[in-house]
Amino acid sequence: MTLLSCRLRWYAYETGRLLRRHWKALFLALMLLSPAMMPVLEQTRILGAPVLTLLSPEHSTIWRFGWLILLQACGVLWLLIQRNAVSGGAFMDYVHSLPVRPGQLRRTHLALLLLADTPLLLPVLAATVFLAAQPHRVIPCLSVLDLVLSTLCAQLLVLERAWRHLPRVLLANLLLIVSISAGLGANIPLSLLMLALCALICLVTIVASPATPNVARRWDWSGIPARMSGRSSERHGLCLLQARFPLLHLSMRILFDRYRSASLVRGLVQLLLASGAILLMQLWHFDSRALPLTLMVQALMALVSAGAYRDLQREHDHAAPYRLTLPIPAWALARADSLTVLLGCLPFALAMTGAVAVHRAAAGALLSLSSVLLLAPLLVALRVPLVHAPRQALVWACLLAGMWSVLVWQLLL
Repeated sequence: MTLLSCRLRWYAYETGRLLRRHWKALFLALMLLSPAMMPVLEQTRILGAPVLTLLSPEHSTIWRFGWLILLQACGVLWLLIQRNAVSGGAFMDYVHSLPVRPGQLRRTHLALLLLADTPLLLPVLAATVFLAAQPHRVIPCLSVLDLVLSTLCAQLLVLERAWRHLPRVLLANLLLIVSISAGLGANIPLSLLMLALCALICLVTIVASPATPNVARRWDWSGIPARMSGRSSERHGLCLLQARFPLLHLSMRILFDRYRSASLVRGLVQLLLASGAILLMQLWHFDSRALPLTLMVQALMALVSAGAYRDLQREHDHAAPYRLTLPIPAWALARADSLTVLLGCLPFALAMTGAVAVHRAAAGALLSLSSVLLLAPLLVALRVPLVHAPRQALVWACLLAGMWSVLVWQLLL
């Protein structure tokens, strides 16, 4: 109980700081989302629309599975917004040095997650109230319960970085979708069996899996001078990238080990931007509006991907006392960071421009692919405000992205 009370105090402190920063936006969102002057049942239907859409018989099974993944992604994104408050932040560095049982850590994580997910439970509660007033309500209500359990498992997976449990979460999602489809098809016994299996898998993931301490990794700078001079040793088992491009390997390790969650969110946002742009261009039949949309989406991708500069610079500053003793010039680190950010943005930009190139004539395909080559100067330029002017970084980055879009459009036109 002492650990739980300390974690609750930490959560209250961190959440209070977050609310003091963004209370106006939260108040405006609540005013826009809360319906007024409507019957109670209609209000519950509107508030529970995200959950009720999953149970709608108008959609196909594949569409329903994608909507379920999107709902869980929203839950994970909500967790990442307040990750420092839920995970314990710097307080957990002290807790991990104590003889605390993994089960006790898991119970505190569950308690904090349920408290943090209180706003997300409002649509779930509204959908449950709406379904309770409908006939044949047993299967939909149990489906809503399994949805909450599977979302909680996904949040625990991200919070504790227990990626080995990802197949369980995907299997639980698949069973949930099959049970909803069977329930809509009046196959009640199969639906109940699938719902029971889904709940069992979720409970095993929540209860039986011990929490693992989230220990921060430190970066090995000691072998970088030897690798840069070509004297890397094979007894370390270094990969080709680490042997040939040690600083690039270091930047990638920082992003995908230390800031894995932030990197995954950036990749997911870029994937959604590219997918949305491709779907919109398909509706437009890839006409003359495709190239301006491609340039705007590429600028947005560059802004999202450039956020990695702050994470990389933060780690470089922490390691500065040791790094300054090595024969590594500052421009080498800047070049490695820029190349890392470019590699993180390039696949999504190529996927979008590749779709344009397939559906356009030779001239339009050449223009769209040329815009990818011109994206590299923008990503290099975005490092300057994010590293050297962090307080005005958003303003300067948006100005640079806008100027780049206009200049490239005039150049390609």
